Amino acid sequence: MNNPITPLTTWDGWPRLSSADLRDHFPDACVGERRNPRARRCIDATSAGGREIDDEPVRLLLLSGPIRIDAALWQHAEDADWTHIAVDGDLHLDGLGHDEGMARLFFVSGDLHADSVKLGELPSNAVAGRIVCHCAWLYAGDDCAMRTAPELRLDTRFLFAWFYSIDDLAICPEAVIFILGNPDYCASLGLPNPAFQWHEDVHVLAEPCVAVVAREGVDADGWMTDTIERALSRGQSIYRDGVDIASYPYHRAAQEAAGLGDHRGAYLLHRKSASISPGYYEAWYGMGDALFAAGAYRQALAAYHRAGVLFPPDQHGLVNRAWNDGALCALLLGQLDSAIALASLSIDHNNDTESKYIEHAHAYRYRAEAWLLSGRSDAACADLEQALGLCSHDEASLWLMGLACHRRGDADQARFHHAAANQYHSTYAALYDAEGGTAHLYQEPGEVDWHTLPLDALDPPPRDEAYWRDFMRHNGADALWKVPLAQRSAALCLEVAQAAGPHKTDYLKDIPAAAYTPELAQHLVASAPGLLRLIPAHLIDKALCMSARPGSDGFSLDHVPAALCDADICTRAVQCGERIDRVPPAYLSRDLCLAAVRAHPGTLACVPGELLDDDLIAAAIAHGDHATFDQDLPELYKTPALLERALDGYKCALDAIPGNRFDGALFAFAHERYGRDQDWPDIVARHGQAVVDAGASALACWSVFWDEPFMLAQIARRKKQRLAPSSIPARCYNDVVAEAAFRREPDQLHCIPPAFVTQAMCDQASSANPGALERIPLRYRTPAICARALAANPANLPLVPLALRSVDACVRAVRQKKEYLGSVPGALRAEVIDILIADHRKRIDEDWLERNRGLGEAREPGDFDPRRFAQVARDLDMLAVREDYPRALVQAGLAENLLDGAGWPDPALWAHVLDKKRAICHHLALVAAKQA
Repeated sequence: MNNPITPLTTWDGWPRLSSADLRDHFPDACVGERRNPRARRCIDATSAGGREIDDEPVRLLLLSGPIRIDAALWQHAEDADWTHIAVDGDLHLDGLGHDEGMARLFFVSGDLHADSVKLGELPSNAVAGRIVCHCAWLYAGDDCAMRTAPELRLDTRFLFAWFYSIDDLAICPEAVIFILGNPDYCASLGLPNPAFQWHEDVHVLAEPCVAVVAREGVDADGWMTDTIERALSRGQSIYRDGVDIASYPYHRAAQEAAGLGDHRGAYLLHRKSASISPGYYEAWYGMGDALFAAGAYRQALAAYHRAGVLFPPDQHGLVNRAWNDGALCALLLGQLDSAIALASLSIDHNNDTESKYIEHAHAYRYRAEAWLLSGRSDAACADLEQALGLCSHDEASLWLMGLACHRRGDADQARFHHAAANQYHSTYAALYDAEGGTAHLYQEPGEVDWHTLPLDALDPPPRDEAYWRDFMRHNGADALWKVPLAQRSAALCLEVAQAAGPHKTDYLKDIPAAAYTPELAQHLVASAPGLLRLIPAHLIDKALCMSARPGSDGFSLDHVPAALCDADICTRAVQCGERIDRVPPAYLSRDLCLAAVRAHPGTLACVPGELLDDDLIAAAIAHGDHATFDQDLPELYKTPALLERALDGYKCALDAIPGNRFDGALFAFAHERYGRDQDWPDIVARHGQAVVDAGASALACWSVFWDEPFMLAQIARRKKQRLAPSSIPARCYNDVVAEAAFRREPDQLHCIPPAFVTQAMCDQASSANPGALERIPLRYRTPAICARALAANPANLPLVPLALRSVDACVRAVRQKKEYLGSVPGALRAEVIDILIADHRKRIDEDWLERNRGLGEAREPGDFDPRRFAQVARDLDMLAVREDYPRALVQAGLAENLLDGAGWPDPALWAHVLDKKRAICHHLALVAAKQA
């Protein structure tokens, strides 16, 4: 027996509570909390949504239900001594609008009954039971991001959501949903409910219930809230005439059939939908699309015409695609006047649209082709100009404009537009002498007998395993979440994984644990070892770990049970991306490192110094590529002996070593090692000049085959493929090559061997970059070049010949850094110091200047090779990090000699080199002590 509902007549006499008192009264209530939050499917969804419950004090009025509150009593609540109400039982709100009362409702332990509810005003779980209403509303404050609806149970006839994710709502399956927000989210709700996204509502709701849409793609909400609420409160329908929501299951099944390529099934289901909802635009338009896909243009034209008439006439901002597609059908049938008439209806419908897009261009293009085929070229060109103005890259309009020019005898413009159309799509390669329109792009007109098939027994297809297999084949792995959990069998999930490939993994979260089998686990780990983290523990064994493919990435020993770990699994792990330093010491060996380097040459940098040897370096050379050779290997790892070792051990080194390293001696070694192999001629051919002429990078050709014409041609190529001065070995330069390389890249003067540098080159380089004096050979540092260098940067003083150092230049250099006093010639030092002492700003300590009057004579500068020094310094850092201390010490000594030979005065650079040398010597001493 139902309890009678008590009408509330006064706010007096009811107990007042604090929020703490309420928790004592309703211990199971979790107002403002989400008990079962769903995984966020919308990428821009936020946690905001629903009223937040914070720590601010609330004064609650506790009512006992079932109770009814009407609008008249609610108006007297504004000056009450409480802030919110709580109801122990059911609450009925009569005559309140969707945004009235919700903000002051704190908790209802039973059901909430109302005509209309604004859900965004309620906290999560503010209603412990159901919200029963005619319509519910979710309005975000703006369209910047999707909000997340509060966690509530909703029993409503209609839900309207604007920029809200509704995943946390428990919605009754009968509710009809209208949603506008993130397009991907709206298109994939996955609910059993009838759901209409974005502007589909204009074909479902009566005209007074939806606003006029300004333009295609506008995201403003268009629901007339007051009109909808009034109609529902009076028991009136809010649907368009001739629309019955009972047709929706057939409509959705028709869309799915079309997505699966079943045009016959789509037609029959749309036809069934139209038999229930004869006034539903989408049903007739869908029939037209299905018929068009079958080439039944005459029958499609009739369906499009019926749809076009049903399109809301006041929605001038939206394109009536039925008129557009009907015009295309008429074109393909040769009914030119009908095509012109239908396209004109579409154009006239959008005349008052504030903004037009590509969809508006189609009507102009179809009408233009009809004009053109009927001999009215001027009208055709005018429409094509309109179409191209709306969409400049519409390939069909470009092709038709070329056809119009061809018919006018303007061959140049015809070729121009034909080429432009082909730039976007190769299907427009047809020449105008062969084709007089676009009909060749479509299938020949035909007829189907689908309209004769009975609809009485037609039902949406059963969604069995066969259906979902077909569904997944057409929709891809990301749609797995749409498959009911009970249908996600092991066989289906394996089929999905095999089709998805190794790079798509988002769908894996939708595979239930019960669907994992040894076969599925092995497939996943073999395709992407990182997926081992998702495999249930009971399926992980040694065979599964060993199924990971060497050379892949993502393997982590963290996902291997400790009891299972052994030398084989550790070796496979490093072959599949695990770091060498994460291997347990018991399993770390030279052989493991060699296996890692062969699979991932870059791991050479992680090999402990005590395990590093020439065989590992040779393996890194052979199994890398040109990029890893240049960027990851120190120069001391690229000696002729190591290159020969790589070639001797691995045939793949023939392709891995860049062409500029393949001189006559290395080629002779390779020929001796592999010249008798059957594939040797093919190997030589793919490293000859011909392969570069076919488009390969210049370094694909072995330098033993380079000659002057080849190098000049490669220097002149596009920047990404050209032969840079830094890539040309010194042995390959001559005067002509040096001049061409400099003209192509003047900023790489320092990469050209000094023997081929000229004064003209230096003058030009100095003018372009006057401060880079170190790049100019000493013999070419003229007074003009030195003057520009000192003006650009006084710190260049030590690089200027002593005879060209002036008092003024010396003063400016010492003011910049006092240590440059040692670079002041002895004959000028006294005058320079006097000027600095007389400086009223006293930038340098006077006592320090006096103490240094007796410094020895400044050194003449030497030639400094900045490219060579940069390479040596880079190698020094790389070798020290790799703990290859013997080779690092060699490079430290070389860097020291380069600085000393050039008389380089910069103490910071000296400090860096000497500090590295000291640290390397310290490490070598520790190694020696350990070995002793």
